[in-house]
Amino acid sequence: MEKNWIELKQRLEMALEAPVRIVKDSESNIDSFVLPQVIGSDTLVMTIEKSLTKSERKLIQMMIDQTFYRDLKRDPAMLSSIEACQQWLEETLSNGQATTPSSILSIHWEVGKVPLLLEAPKKKTVTSNEIINLVNSYLKENEYYDEDENEELCWILSLSSQHLLLLVPITSLIDEEVGEDGEYETTTMVASWAEGLRDMLQSEVGQSYRIGFTDPVYYPAKLADVYRTLAKCHELAKRFKWKRRIYSDRDLAMLQLLKPLSIEELTSIISRLWSAPDQTLLQDEEFTMTLDHFFEESLNVSETARKLYIHRNTLLYRLEKFRLETGYDVRKFDDALIVRLSLLIIQAIQTK
Repeated sequence: MEKNWIELKQRLEMALEAPVRIVKDSESNIDSFVLPQVIGSDTLVMTIEKSLTKSERKLIQMMIDQTFYRDLKRDPAMLSSIEACQQWLEETLSNGQATTPSSILSIHWEVGKVPLLLEAPKKKTVTSNEIINLVNSYLKENEYYDEDENEELCWILSLSSQHLLLLVPITSLIDEEVGEDGEYETTTMVASWAEGLRDMLQSEVGQSYRIGFTDPVYYPAKLADVYRTLAKCHELAKRFKWKRRIYSDRDLAMLQLLKPLSIEELTSIISRLWSAPDQTLLQDEEFTMTLDHFFEESLNVSETARKLYIHRNTLLYRLEKFRLETGYDVRKFDDALIVRLSLLIIQAIQTK
């Protein structure tokens, strides 16, 4: 691979008429590019002794990406299990099916891998390679890389300009001893880990990423379906303006019920359930924020008051006021379900 970088370096020096260097660690330089490497290789940085325009930087980054991925696909022997998995998954998503490489089947899949799909904003401020480097740094800092075995415990698959699929061993995300309510605790622990990753990206990049996840995968054949499921979850979350940025596919089950309905049908539902004044109340910022937190805390008054930094009696006053004005008592499950669905519908309508 280093031979290919040297050839690219020579081409760039001729085109730019400026010195181009390749070093093994990042040096302070206004125009530098991290070169993607096969897993286990040293990180290389290409620096250019010339101020570049925005267009020139984009073209150079495109040449770097094309050089790396072209040669990986040309020589399958160069692929690690991770790159082989990415190439195979891309082919499966494009063509419907592809032969699973032996290097993937030989992995210990009995240790389930939790799929997490990162979705970047449409207007990204950094490249996919830079995001991969940030995620890798986060994983290594949190001991998701076995230095002795030179093995990635977490796999990162770049499947589109906006999507990174992470496959993390379930044993790395949860405590060794999980209580009686194991499934709930596991979901909570995965969500907590994802929140830490999202916070790191927010801090480093200054943009908010969505992260969706599903149950652990124990066989690679399921990966394509898992990716499609999580991609659809992100689309649903955007359509209905789902405020949480971390969620499992089960968290969005309610949105799946509304997905087949047209805007006209959704509008008709709201008109039947709510009078015009009540619809205005449902769009009141204080009420909607209070209700959103109340639903997220599973109708728990004390926890909701704590999250909102208000007294418990203040919250009860707001809920009672809502009941008196609308007739719906959200402390009761049936009424809470109607109000929750109504809020989601109104958000979907406003998106159009």
